[in-house]
Amino acid sequence: MLKGLPFLLGLCACGADPEPAPTTQIVEVASFPATPVGALDLVLQIDDSNGTADHQVSLANGILSLLDAVSWDGGLPSLHVGVVTSDLGTSGSLDPENPGPPVGAPGQGGCAGNGKNGASNSPETIIGPYLIHDEPPSLLLPNYRGSLTSVLGQLLRVGSTGCGFEQPLAATRRFFARNPLFVRPEASLAIIMLADEDDCSIRDPAFFSSDEAELGPLTSMRCTREGVECDESLTEVGAKTNCRARRDSRYVEDIDVSRTFFEALKARPDQLTVSAIVGPPAPVAIELRQINTQIVISLAHSCVRQPTGRVIAANPAVRIAELVGEFRSRGALTSVCDDDFSPQLAHIGMTIKRSLGIACIDAAALADGRAAPGVQPSCEARDVREDGTPTALPRCPAAPGVDCFELVADPRACPETAEHLRVVIRRTQPAAAGTRVEVDCEAPLPSTSG
Repeated sequence: MLKGLPFLLGLCACGADPEPAPTTQIVEVASFPATPVGALDLVLQIDDSNGTADHQVSLANGILSLLDAVSWDGGLPSLHVGVVTSDLGTSGSLDPENPGPPVGAPGQGGCAGNGKNGASNSPETIIGPYLIHDEPPSLLLPNYRGSLTSVLGQLLRVGSTGCGFEQPLAATRRFFARNPLFVRPEASLAIIMLADEDDCSIRDPAFFSSDEAELGPLTSMRCTREGVECDESLTEVGAKTNCRARRDSRYVEDIDVSRTFFEALKARPDQLTVSAIVGPPAPVAIELRQINTQIVISLAHSCVRQPTGRVIAANPAVRIAELVGEFRSRGALTSVCDDDFSPQLAHIGMTIKRSLGIACIDAAALADGRAAPGVQPSCEARDVREDGTPTALPRCPAAPGVDCFELVADPRACPETAEHLRVVIRRTQPAAAGTRVEVDCEAPLPSTSG
């Protein structure tokens, strides 16, 4: 009797309307400690190659937006601030003690040895390799002279004569290796990268060989060919699609080397944020360009602007963008192609602020889930204990004795966004030590139009 049922069901399905294509997705919008954190260790990785001086000025001029964003009731958190450049010379992680041959003139954009080798940029106004600031002041004496903003302004200007083969990820790792006391167990850790070219962290210093048969001309295009892959060949002129960090290069590191290293610096994922001010990762295209007297294939800029008569341009930071994206709500990717970094730094500051326990979310990036004025996000939240055990948090109001969450407008805590939305957890008793809160919301699917 049941043998004909699949056939009948098939007939019924023929006339059914097709399922509509989904228009939204669930995304993580916040991962933050259940107990507020009062200390922040901040590392700024700054490109010091030719043409980056204007970016450093913009960073110094906008740094107050970052400080404002991470400030709260008691002022700024206790701070460690370290600055490191991307100059590792011609060294590679496979054998750091034996760098490749020098390239060009060091101090004029050339590369040699270990370069600055992950050393901190430390102006005369700072005593020690990095800045220490406590607010309110602790028993420790300040290790800098002058106002915090003026000293930071000096700290962030690292010059623009460094190696043109930038290794920001590897150089950041060396900074931590050189400064083992920089990362405090109780503090949140934030890494911010500023660059107008993608990461070219070298694995094998044979990358700097003069042999062009395998590697092509010794230009930054080697970094692209060895560090990035796309659906189309990178040896031919034209637009490229689905570009991503290459994982199998002999010469350029897999970005997972740095991701794993950074994650190991903190006991819990909510204690770490990784952000970048770089060239947009798309579009990616290969073009012909004249370098000296030669016409060579080169990576085209992904953004070009002329805001005040100056040309601001950057190459697509495919590798850096992919790394930042792996940190989801704990990463912020912004564009370097502007002469005012205040909005970028405010956005990055909001991301860092979550790691301190103040979870602001941008409703403009989310789907509207309710018929009420303004954007009404549809969200879910959960506590995650240190051992990974999750417990769902219902939306408030909840039954008596049950912890719950709500989204409230809090302009004082969240001035960076139009809706000023903050995730607030209503608890009947303090959360267990090491607990973090994760929040997922419904968001529109990215546009696929060209």
